[in-house]
Amino acid sequence: MAGCVSLCLVVALGVYLVARRDVDAVKQPTQQSAALTVAATVALDFRSGPVRRGVGDEANKGSLQQVPRKVVALEIMLPFGSDDGTYSIEIRDLQKDAVLKSVSGAAKLLDGETRLTIPRIDLSDLSPGEYSFLFRHADANWRRVKVALQ
Repeated sequence: MAGCVSLCLVVALGVYLVARRDVDAVKQPTQQSAALTVAATVALDFRSGPVRRGVGDEANKGSLQQVPRKVVALEIMLPFGSDDGTYSIEIRDLQKDAVLKSVSGAAKLLDGETRLTIPRIDLSDLSPGEYSFLFRHADANWRRVKVALQ
């Protein structure tokens, strides 16, 4: 009788461990998928309007371009005459000029326009408000515009 009880306990423990492993295997992809959130594509158009060279004051006439505070992919239309190739991007605090985000991406000439693609940048940890958006090609001067994170 004691052997039968022991056998039942071992079988029950085995069933519990197998069931738990299956539940953990189901939970794991959802935890990973949160880290791999699909980036929403946001288009920014810097072809018209003033873009300042260097690190002086930004110049934006009219409304600021809006960028959501989440994980995004950026499709940026660069000013006329911009080169293709690798670009560096920085998002800076307006008051302190501190770099808050830094990424790079590739620009290509398509239909006479230079389009810069940033596949992924997470802006969810930044507060709503206005920021400096800087970009430059290779060792060229920084170009600066203001954007609003919402």
